[in-house]
Amino acid sequence: MVTLGRNTMVMDTAVLIGDVQIEDGVAIFDHVVIRGDQATIKVGKNSNIQDNAVIHADEHFPTTIGQMVSVGHNAIVHGSNVGDEVIVGMGAILLNGSKIGSGSVVAAGAVVTEGFEAPENSLVAGVPATVKRVDGKFREYARRNAQTYMALRDRYISGSIQRVRGLDLR
Repeated sequence: MVTLGRNTMVMDTAVLIGDVQIEDGVAIFDHVVIRGDQATIKVGKNSNIQDNAVIHADEHFPTTIGQMVSVGHNAIVHGSNVGDEVIVGMGAILLNGSKIGSGSVVAAGAVVTEGFEAPENSLVAGVPATVKRVDGKFREYARRNAQTYMALRDRYISGSIQRVRGLDLR
């Protein structure tokens, strides 16, 4: 069953299926698929899931996304555990059993292999991904990014951003 917290924004082209738990303040943008048909998916408070991202879980690998996480455009998070204040870059892929520590950044296009674990405050990049550096600055970067998307969420909810679909132009 899909549950939504307060002050959430889910675009009408997003699809949420099965056991999906969305906490307060989450923003889910266009063409996102969050598919909890095999295991639970949890998205933490004030996180954002950007356009075309796919979140899925396998029977033995539920997916948990922490608070103030930004999942970038076209990213795939599959059976993974993502800590708080993390950026999952555009087009990044996180595979079953991977764990990304709080305060980390997964670079755009990175492929995080099954069972990979990154400590807190890591920069994770490459194909296959490795920890490139550990630095507390990544947490602040992720926090600021989440705050930007929280403000954007509020503008969408208030109606101050015009939304026109192609069908509306006919």
